Amino acid sequence: MKNRNYNSIAPSNNSSLSKMKNSNGGIVADPCYESEKNYATDGSMSQYFKKKNDLVVECAEEEAAHSGQRVTNSLEENFPHEMPPMDGSRAWIVLGGLVVVNVFICLQTAWGVMQNYYLEHGTVLSPTSNNNLLMHLTIIGALFQVIGSGGVFIGNLVYSAAGYRLSITLAAFSSISGLILSSFVTSVWPLYLTFAVMCALGTAIMFASAYRIVTQYFLKFRGTAMGIIISNKPICGLILPLIVNQINTDLGHKWTYRILALMIFTVTIIGFAIIRERNPASKATGKIKKKKTIRESMDFRLLKNINFVIWLIITPIGIYVMYILNTFIPSYATSIGLSGQTGALGVTILSGSSIIGCVVNGYLGDKFGDINMFIIYSVIAALTVFLLWLFAHTQAILMAFCAIHGFVYLGYMASSPSIMIRIVGIDDFPSALSFRSLAVCFSILGPFLGTYLDSLNSNMEPYFYIRVLAGAGYALCALLALVIKFRMNSTLFAKI
Repeated sequence: MKNRNYNSIAPSNNSSLSKMKNSNGGIVADPCYESEKNYATDGSMSQYFKKKNDLVVECAEEEAAHSGQRVTNSLEENFPHEMPPMDGSRAWIVLGGLVVVNVFICLQTAWGVMQNYYLEHGTVLSPTSNNNLLMHLTIIGALFQVIGSGGVFIGNLVYSAAGYRLSITLAAFSSISGLILSSFVTSVWPLYLTFAVMCALGTAIMFASAYRIVTQYFLKFRGTAMGIIISNKPICGLILPLIVNQINTDLGHKWTYRILALMIFTVTIIGFAIIRERNPASKATGKIKKKKTIRESMDFRLLKNINFVIWLIITPIGIYVMYILNTFIPSYATSIGLSGQTGALGVTILSGSSIIGCVVNGYLGDKFGDINMFIIYSVIAALTVFLLWLFAHTQAILMAFCAIHGFVYLGYMASSPSIMIRIVGIDDFPSALSFRSLAVCFSILGPFLGTYLDSLNSNMEPYFYIRVLAGAGYALCALLALVIKFRMNSTLFAKI
């Protein structure tokens, strides 16, 4: 009998393990294959591998009995390296390491404080005149956002080709170098390269690696794990601006950049000590697990998946509505007669509320379905914009809006990885992540569109069209996600 490869979870359609002929010549399901599918979903991956080996040998012996061949039962031969169990204690340790390492995300939250410092102290000069300094600093911040999000595509390719350790090394080198060089600049132009490109690229590579690692370790609690990872961003939004502002006051902006670089170096060392890929090598054979090639990390066949294409349409919309909230709440607070400090307080409340919201989103997503929770969060977000923000003419209403809306406004970021895996499968997740990263780049058009519409009609309230655009964006996300849900399962209350 020709040797077969029994390492695959699902045998090929031509294999006698996946289908059998009955006495009438019809095709019936093989009980061995059906049992194997049951084991694959029992939630205990380590037990599954052992049961699978026994089942494969049992089924192979049954098939070989007809040809007189002998099948060897060898767990080491079929599964030379038993990987750490999904959702086990090791998974949570790795998650803790990823939370620490993803302090890279904090760099974006620090830029607002640095921008204000430059404007107040004039420590960098515009290439033409100091009047253009605000414009240049704003563009640097926007460019950081685009590269930090779209650059995940590059980080995904690096991870696929070289693995986690080289990825985190390159991420740390890019961010640390950018921060050190930023501490020496005396004009605004070098900041385009040192901060907006180098630091943002390091952030993107690290974030891509975190996405790839966490999906290896979590199955049952994958949504919860992603919610914890995403909650890192609002935590940074609460803490880091205060730290950066104090360092600027005590030591000056140059040492702020250098201390941030030291912080990145420290968390990178922690990452090397704690974080491991789930199956980098076989203990028995010593062979490294094959990495995906760059071509495999950008599989255009995924664009034939209508559900995935719809999710790519949702992506820039989900990103730009989040950007609108962070960017325009302080300006809106000033426009209705409140102080700048009150506007900053609104952003702080928004960030604090979203920390809880991200974790709850992930937990409920594991219980009731990630797409279901994304739809619910998007509907609540749209309602809070239309019912609260449009009528927020006092400090009390604005702060109430920030508290309620903050709970749901990061729903896209918390749900996106789990939803993509549900749509395309875990094997195609790296490629899906690359396409998503490119789609994020279009999100920069949203705030510009809102600003342009506001400028056309001076008779409306300030930022009216920007608020309408945010609410409409959330509503459109919910509608498109509902289309995906019913395409995958027409039952209204199905766990999707």
